[in-house]
Amino acid sequence: MITTKNYEDYLEAKAKLNFWKKKENELRVSILEDMEDPAIQKGTVKKQHLGFSVKATYKLNESIDEAVLDRLMGELNDEEKDCLKFKPSLIQKNINKLDNKSKLFSCITSKPGLGSIVVEVLEK
Repeated sequence: MITTKNYEDYLEAKAKLNFWKKKENELRVSILEDMEDPAIQKGTVKKQHLGFSVKATYKLNESIDEAVLDRLMGELNDEEKDCLKFKPSLIQKNINKLDNKSKLFSCITSKPGLGSIVVEVLEK
């Protein structure tokens, strides 16, 4: 049976979770910035530092500008069209195969995604 204490505990846990999620995010961003390699927009960087092994994974969130795609659709070749799935959404493995001069890139918008990290204590 639910009691007042359950509700109080829930509110306390939610507040603590929000605090620690924010704190983890701040720390993750700080570590990612420290690990940052300007040559990498997406991919993995590994580093050993201060007795820790750190693996940072950088991500880009890519999406379609549908208005631009609609205008370009008739001009895309089959290889470029194979990069699309209609809703439309991107088929990343095919995009990775495209030449940088592909018209398709003019309707793809990219923004940095929040990277992930794995931190492990090294044996001494």
